[in-house]
Amino acid sequence: MALRSSSESPSRSDAVLYEDKVQFAQDIKRFGLEKRLSENQLGEIVRIVKEECPEAFNEISKTQCQILVESIGKDVFERLFELDFN
Repeated sequence: MALRSSSESPSRSDAVLYEDKVQFAQDIKRFGLEKRLSENQLGEIVRIVKEECPEAFNEISKTQCQILVESIGKDVFERLFELDFN
């Protein structure tokens, strides 16, 4: 399962398009609610953001965090879209 509902990759410009960020956030939320992402898969997303784009990571508690999608850099964003959770 890819995070993106279509086969498109994020825009190739220097910045990540707002629409791509919204799609990413919606996919994560939908896949999580539908139980299509395991704890390990969700953990991988969190780990990548936390390690590679710490300004986009906000730890709320030991079991909760917030990912600030608007703060994810283009390289990290593209890496997240490349994840394959099949």
